[in-house]
Amino acid sequence: MVKETPDAVVYTLRAPEGVVPTQQPVVATGTRIGNTPWTPVGVVFVALLLVVLTVRELWRLRLAPDQHRRLRPLTFAAVPLLAGLVLVVVERLVLLSG
Repeated sequence: MVKETPDAVVYTLRAPEGVVPTQQPVVATGTRIGNTPWTPVGVVFVALLLVVLTVRELWRLRLAPDQHRRLRPLTFAAVPLLAGLVLVVVERLVLLSG
């Protein structure tokens, strides 16, 4: 026994006399996910979507309420970026679950 507290006790393993313990290779556990071809595309979608939505919001603050129809081009630009981002996220989730 190495250490004992009210919550836990830690033991060490001692090899029998004359036996030399061997070091076991460390095996990685868990899920390893690398980059996919869609990872850079997702980063670009996030950056562009943030820019478009920020510009749209700043522009909305400057417009009068009756002129909000002028925001439609930026809204139409944000929709495909959001759809592409959702597809990249779904692809990553499928990769994680598989």
